[in-house]
Amino acid sequence: MTSYPVSHARDATQFVEIARIGAGPKPLVLPRMLAKLGPSETARVLRNLRQANRPSPGLALESYWSRGAVLWGATGPVRFRLSPLGPLSPLDGPVPASTPPPASADGLQTDFAARLTDSSVRFALHIQKYVSERLTPIEDGAVEWKETDSPWLDVATLTIPAQNTLDAKGRATRDQVDTLAFNPWHAPAEFRPLGNLNRARRTVYAASAREWHAR
Repeated sequence: MTSYPVSHARDATQFVEIARIGAGPKPLVLPRMLAKLGPSETARVLRNLRQANRPSPGLALESYWSRGAVLWGATGPVRFRLSPLGPLSPLDGPVPASTPPPASADGLQTDFAARLTDSSVRFALHIQKYVSERLTPIEDGAVEWKETDSPWLDVATLTIPAQNTLDAKGRATRDQVDTLAFNPWHAPAEFRPLGNLNRARRTVYAASAREWHAR
């Protein structure tokens, strides 16, 4: 899950193309992107990246989207979202701009740890059902599923219980989590990822895991 509703790339091929262009000389990024994607697609990609790469107001205040679709058992294809529950965390839409973001990446960890010390952190889990390939496409990861076409449905509440994540026990848990492999394909067949980008992730994550174990 990511803190932005859609991918900047429509499919795996475009994702790799944009990554290659972005890794090159900065003065050539825009000309190469225009040559490869054209004006309208380049404008869309840059707008998406600009909006997605905003400062975070805090890990407990973000919403997180699946981006791509997944199969949801008998319900069929869905996209899902975790949205913060709490007085400072509006369920729909971004956190107000008046909420100051933590000053650094470490600040995000410290802010989240402070919230967990005082109380549990809760998120609402919602899903959007697939309607059609035109309104809610599975293969185009850059298209947001509009709530007017497929409303968000309340499924469950995720509760992270109050705890001290910065003491010795908390750090040990963090270190253990850092050794785990998080892969959307670690799921039963009836809840498997769908779409071009997710199929590419299956291959890339498997290759990364083999490389990691070979070290």
